[in-house]
Amino acid sequence: MAQDGKRHIDAQEMTDLVTRGVARPLMAGYDPVPVHHEGQWWHIPADAAPDAPYVPATAEQHQIFDDLAPRLALADAAVAAERSS
Repeated sequence: MAQDGKRHIDAQEMTDLVTRGVARPLMAGYDPVPVHHEGQWWHIPADAAPDAPYVPATAEQHQIFDDLAPRLALADAAVAAERSS
């Protein structure tokens, strides 16, 4: 659910949350991307203004992001392993 009833998180606040390690982006190194924070996926809608805040994902988006997260984590691990060998 939305953090403490919040319906949005501004982009700078989300960047701070990611930097502090309390929020996890779907794809590290890319911005903006969906971000998981306190049990909720947040995203900036594709048709939003450049300075738009993050909003909670819909149930359908939440499922898609949940499905993609482990796949992307495996891909990131494979790339990291390739770079270190």
